[in-house]
Amino acid sequence: MDVNGIKCRYLCPSANTNFTKEPFVRIWSNATQWPGGKLPADGDNVTIPGPWTVLMDMNPAIINFWMIDGDVIIPPTLPIAYIVANSVWVRLGSIKAGTSTSPYPGDLTFEIRGNKSDAGYVINADVAGTKLFVITGVI
Repeated sequence: MDVNGIKCRYLCPSANTNFTKEPFVRIWSNATQWPGGKLPADGDNVTIPGPWTVLMDMNPAIINFWMIDGDVIIPPTLPIAYIVANSVWVRLGSIKAGTSTSPYPGDLTFEIRGNKSDAGYVINADVAGTKLFVITGVI
């Protein structure tokens, strides 16, 4: 497997940051808090919009492309966090598991899957591929 790291120094991707955070935390397992009233299913593209804060209280389905502009919190009560996706882009948001004073007590695994023949994604002129884990936000 080839893994390439590219640091964005100039002309990094950006998006609209002009939003107001919601005054509540969404719960991943609560289908009523997702568009269409259903949880993301295997193969779905999932976007966490900037205004959202989502508490991941369960391991998600296998995600095709995951775009994070809001905040995802993995609580210490989820002892094994196993996140599988073809591509993840923590664009403007964050994925948080624990803090410097209270580290995440469990196992946190991100598995990036996919085939070379899969449809690809373009982040910018320098970053494109079929299997990506891109962080321009915070993890």
